[in-house]
Amino acid sequence: MLRLLIPIALLSLVLTACQERALAPPILEATTTAAVAAGDDPTTVAPDAVTTPASGAREPLVVVTIFADAQCPFCRAAEELSDKLLRHWPDVVQVQFRQLPLEQMHPLARAAAIANLAAHRQGRYACLSHALYATQDAWQRDDEQLFRARVLALAEEACHVDPVRFEADMRDPALSRAVDADLDRAEAASVNATPTFLVNGVNVRARTRGTDDSLPSAVRRELALARKAIADGADRAEWLRERVGANLGEVRGADWLLDDRLP
Repeated sequence: MLRLLIPIALLSLVLTACQERALAPPILEATTTAAVAAGDDPTTVAPDAVTTPASGAREPLVVVTIFADAQCPFCRAAEELSDKLLRHWPDVVQVQFRQLPLEQMHPLARAAAIANLAAHRQGRYACLSHALYATQDAWQRDDEQLFRARVLALAEEACHVDPVRFEADMRDPALSRAVDADLDRAEAASVNATPTFLVNGVNVRARTRGTDDSLPSAVRRELALARKAIADGADRAEWLRERVGANLGEVRGADWLLDDRLP
């Protein structure tokens, strides 16, 4: 088996950055990790807790869905935007992370998406996602065999995953199907570029560089609508489902975005 060691200086950079980003612990990974610790098979218990990484509020007023490609340079900056949202509105905003590998432009994007989901099964999605972005320049020209060796070393050294299980999960067809499902959801929502942000189902074309305020502004608008509706007597969950469904074009279309099995 081909193994790589991550240079100490680069690993130190990744670890330091991960520590700085510990503001918004993933809310789904805790459930997944607890199930695994109890000996449950993560492929049969709470499947959406395995395939839908998210951070922030458990009972949100606003759901921000980010479609990203781990090999996309602009998606690195999207992490900073999502962290900003979670710092400002930790109790009312939930951020979901969906996979949208643009394989025609980024040949390693699908393997990276599967690696992130494999890490998520061990409660380490946020760590590996950030580590891949932080080291993107180092691996983006790898062939797939070299990339798989590199991502295994990175996941083990930076994120402390179980390497045997991680490798097995990388080969699990269920994770490839999860990526396909996100691709289908992106198509249904007319999302064809990365990063793309859906704010309660509204496509917000936020720039990831500069002082663009379009994403926070969209969140503020949705928060104002949600708070008024609740003040007028609306049920939070019902209002959110109807709002997202209306923005996506049909109420049933909200089902994939609003996961009833959030812990």
